[in-house]
Amino acid sequence: MRAGSRWPFSTIKKKGDVLEYLPFPFYLAYSAALLENSGFDVKVIDGVALDFTVKEFLAEVAVCCPEVIFFETATPTFTKDMQLVEEVKKILPNITVILGGPHVTTFGVQALTDNSVIDYAIANEYDFSLLSLVKSLASNSDISNIHGLVFRDVSGQARANPYQPVDVAKLPFPARHLFPMAFYWDGFCQKKPAVQMHASRGCPFLCDFCLWSNVIYDRTRCFRPFPVSKIVDEMEQVITSYHAQEIYFDDDTITGNKKFFLDLCEEMIKREIPRRVSWSAMGDAMITDEEMVKKMAQAGGIGLKFGVESGNKRVLEGIGKPVDLERIKRVVSLLCQYKIKTHATFSFGLSGETRQSMQDTLDFAKSLDVDSVQFSISTPFPGTLYYEKAKEQGLLLDYDWSNFDGMSTSVVHFKNLQAQEVADFHCQALKRWLVRKLKQPRWVWRQLFYFSRAIRSRGLGIFWQKLSRATALILEH
Repeated sequence: MRAGSRWPFSTIKKKGDVLEYLPFPFYLAYSAALLENSGFDVKVIDGVALDFTVKEFLAEVAVCCPEVIFFETATPTFTKDMQLVEEVKKILPNITVILGGPHVTTFGVQALTDNSVIDYAIANEYDFSLLSLVKSLASNSDISNIHGLVFRDVSGQARANPYQPVDVAKLPFPARHLFPMAFYWDGFCQKKPAVQMHASRGCPFLCDFCLWSNVIYDRTRCFRPFPVSKIVDEMEQVITSYHAQEIYFDDDTITGNKKFFLDLCEEMIKREIPRRVSWSAMGDAMITDEEMVKKMAQAGGIGLKFGVESGNKRVLEGIGKPVDLERIKRVVSLLCQYKIKTHATFSFGLSGETRQSMQDTLDFAKSLDVDSVQFSISTPFPGTLYYEKAKEQGLLLDYDWSNFDGMSTSVVHFKNLQAQEVADFHCQALKRWLVRKLKQPRWVWRQLFYFSRAIRSRGLGIFWQKLSRATALILEH
């Protein structure tokens, strides 16, 4: 999971597996739209969504025979991605290969220096820069001033240009018609079809582990909402074109600015969006208040995700996350009151973690009246403040990028906490949380309400699917 995911991770996907989570690759989709609008022929191959083997992917590339190919890559998969690029070059030796994504944002110069098969890389937000580069290549014009471009100068030395934040108001709608839309799905959504959208980019906070804030946005703390009218225009488009029953705003944090959020909800109400579609979003519990929750419900909102990360105040202060744990409880209570489904994310292995702070996190998660949770292992991705701190303090176990999987492996060795202890604690956390929740009648009854909402859209199968997964989780561990 790299393109489309703010928390790239790597697992083994067997052919035929049905994924509970496959994010829509927005940056690829915006870039494809920009290129198409400028007259270029564009084809998208999402090998994960299409269930391709490497051989099938390469065969598709050979049939397309493109002049330029762009890959969005990430740290956990970088080694395998480079193997794939080498295979592409064997088939089409003259093809121009361009890379983007967080790993080459941090290591772009090194990537070009070490890998002759890479022609260019684009750091940070690449949509407009990719368009500028392709235009320049097509016209054989100067590329040296393209924002974020990593290239080889006349002497053959790799160099990188500075980044400039994108003006999101200038972005077209994503080129969804080029993507296999039926396969993109977030398991938090309650209705199908569910279409993913962006209402904003960026975040007003700078947590030390956050890959997007630290790397893609270059620590700018810039929350940039799309124009409210344009967002609702796009909602209407996906309702008409893709028959969306739910829209999921996969933002960094849609609630990053209260006025914007309230204005967006008002525009939805004005255009009678709640009558046509429900929506859910990734937000936060730091800015969200009762006025926002109430307006969200009136505008058709039925679900909100948010990050908590830790239940230990010392750890939260250390990572720079301004979370008030008591406020989170109040916000969750409000969301439940308005029948808005809640999902909280937590992470083990954060900067300054101890056995006690991990237990504090699990205890807080158990006490929080949320409907679902996500536990992950914090990964100090290159370019983040966490990576720099861990490197300076000699806490990194290795630099095998495949171990930076953001999923099940810890690469940090704390002073009094072994990496394997973090992994073992993470392995048991979800089961321990679920066992606690199943003993709470109010929580169980609320899940039945959300199941009934989902069943009306997706059929009885969703109930048995969730039940079987919960049973397997308990039995497995």
